[in-house]
Amino acid sequence: MARTVKVAVIGSGLAGLTAAYLLTSSKDADVEFDVHLFEKTSSLGMDSSSISLPIPGKEQTWRVDVPMRSFQGGYYKQVMALYKKLGVVFVERDFSYSFSLLSTSPFAMPSNMRDPYIYNAWMTGRAVASAWTMGVFALWTLQLLYAISHDIRYWVRDTAPTDLLSRWTGFDIAWADFTRVILIPLFSAVCTAPEKEILEHPVEEMLDYIWLTLGTHHYVVKDGVRDVVSRLLANVKHDGTVSVHCSTAAVHSGFHHIVFATQANRSVHEQIRCLDNFTYSSTIKGTDSPRCLPPSYTMTTQILPRPKAFPPHLPRVFQTTNPTIEPKEERILSVASLERAVLSLSSKEALHDLYQKEKASSRWRKDKDRLGPLQGGGRGGPGMWICGSYAYPGIPLLEGCVVSARLVVEQGIWRSEGIAVKKAPW
Repeated sequence: MARTVKVAVIGSGLAGLTAAYLLTSSKDADVEFDVHLFEKTSSLGMDSSSISLPIPGKEQTWRVDVPMRSFQGGYYKQVMALYKKLGVVFVERDFSYSFSLLSTSPFAMPSNMRDPYIYNAWMTGRAVASAWTMGVFALWTLQLLYAISHDIRYWVRDTAPTDLLSRWTGFDIAWADFTRVILIPLFSAVCTAPEKEILEHPVEEMLDYIWLTLGTHHYVVKDGVRDVVSRLLANVKHDGTVSVHCSTAAVHSGFHHIVFATQANRSVHEQIRCLDNFTYSSTIKGTDSPRCLPPSYTMTTQILPRPKAFPPHLPRVFQTTNPTIEPKEERILSVASLERAVLSLSSKEALHDLYQKEKASSRWRKDKDRLGPLQGGGRGGPGMWICGSYAYPGIPLLEGCVVSARLVVEQGIWRSEGIAVKKAPW
């Protein structure tokens, strides 16, 4: 008879759902996993902020994912492999980008987001030739190699052109403007973080992101993240989620393992000294939001494609992240306040306690991912495991959620319970 191993998964974002999926998909004759999923909100975390819009004259609704979760081919290999394994359909959605400033600049890209019915102010900017933009972007990327072990602030200060020719041609000013107007806002949008935290972001991870996504497509899930959630939970026995409140007297006990798939600043004890190094940035996501953030944030607005059944005469729907221009209150459909992990040099160093890369024995073999020494509660401790976007190298995005959850299950829980990984799960 199989013995039962009781596991608590705290948090139902993509990391927690992936861990729960792998544990309940285990086919070991000697061990059966009893997985309990805990979530602080009233609905599953990955889909808790999404909204459904009625389609006039139709029974179905238009489900809008909040936040919008797009992913790019070169950077999200395991996310895409997991989705394919689950049967989740995703489609190409290559976005066009424009940059705008509240004040004019010769290096600002034009914006087509000039809808006076949505915003109380207009976003303005002047066009710059795309060839110039791509050329300077390529130079910027090459310059990043110079400062690969530093943060962006160091690079901005120490790699700006100061030679006589640059001063005569004005390239030193153009370079500074391009960095300030295009590149810093671009990564501020990717990381949904203010300028200050982007300037403290390690250069190496930005360079990886540029290189791995170059020439690849953007994708979105065709049927929304609700489809992802339902497929990940297909084998999980649950009647909704268990709501956890620290002030309650209720005690949930008897767990052999606890998987913390929550924010780094929400985890426990010995691991806190490590996790305290991970920074989180507050983010407002709205369709659209009545609150405004200071201009140190980058406001990102997406025009959401309508479903075919949605009447064309109805207003367009926008999703805005970190609004610095206040939308009209009567046009707001929903507001969500989220927090996002932002990489820094200190959190990059602290990551070694959660994740390590084992160098290959020869150049023909790949390096291997390994759990760090704090995983499992440390040496001789209880089975406490940590996964999330921040628990894997790179910019903290969905890929880190999936890979870190897989490592925790395969190298952590399964190994400690004597279960061998016979084949890759996807």
